[in-house]
Amino acid sequence: MIREAVLDDLELICKLAIENHATVGLELPPINVPKFLSWIKQANKIYVGDKADGVLALRVVPFDYADALYVTNLLFYVKPQSRKSLLGVRLLGAAKKYAHDLKLPLIMGVMTGEDAELKGEFFKRQHMRFIGGAYMEN
Repeated sequence: MIREAVLDDLELICKLAIENHATVGLELPPINVPKFLSWIKQANKIYVGDKADGVLALRVVPFDYADALYVTNLLFYVKPQSRKSLLGVRLLGAAKKYAHDLKLPLIMGVMTGEDAELKGEFFKRQHMRFIGGAYMEN
């Protein structure tokens, strides 16, 4: 099951973000915890797994080129041992409902160096369209 995060969940959310960051398979700088906490507080809605095994943080933002708004993810992570459960589906379902209730589109980003295709397939199974990608050189 999932629930809306509360202020007391910030430590958990930070731990999940650090775990996620360490497993994405990209050469990224380490998370600066105070900066991360300031950034994640910009989320409009955060959901966590009841077993501290996943997190989805959402933010309402404007399109870069227009005044219209959409909902996007700041952080979406499910621990490897919970990926065969319905946790990811439930978190994404909550995001879809949140966006639907706001009458806004939902655009989810995937930033990973590992299993990008699998993550893409997950979103396709949840009836989301592929609309682009990100590429990195370092």
